[in-house]
Amino acid sequence: MNVSLLLALTLLLNAVTVVADPILALSDEENYQIMQKALYGIRASLQEAKKEFPQLAQIDNATIKIDGLRDTGRIRLDYEKGVLKENMSGVTFSENGCDIVVQIKYPATQADVEMRPRLNGNLFSLNDEKSYAVWSLVRAQDNETGRAFKARVDTIIGYHLKLMHAKLKGIIK
Repeated sequence: MNVSLLLALTLLLNAVTVVADPILALSDEENYQIMQKALYGIRASLQEAKKEFPQLAQIDNATIKIDGLRDTGRIRLDYEKGVLKENMSGVTFSENGCDIVVQIKYPATQADVEMRPRLNGNLFSLNDEKSYAVWSLVRAQDNETGRAFKARVDTIIGYHLKLMHAKLKGIIK
């Protein structure tokens, strides 16, 4: 292969690579806003589902707490209804009781995830080489209604977290 052709192919590949580069990483502030919107979206979807599930009768009282967003931020959605007792062996609910926790920490490390073994935690990398952690826990009575409730809430949470991840990665706006 002659040198001119090799040079032309190299330039062409470089041009294609530049065009195909992923969207620049978002700022920390933009990431925090996307994360916060995800939790508000989860709460709004749960509010829509309260007609179907008596466990969500008081979902309007769910809290979204924001801690230290400027350096090591954590945002958390909490909802609890009818928790009678909680100990090392588990939780006891009144009829239609439940407990929902979704927490996001940014930036985060694998060590952060491992510090909360009871919660279902995962670490996700972003385009800027930072990572965020997400924990979620949905508990309800261990009966048919409670299992249906848990499945629906897990689906709602999963949908909003996948949407958030796609926005954080720049896949969608």
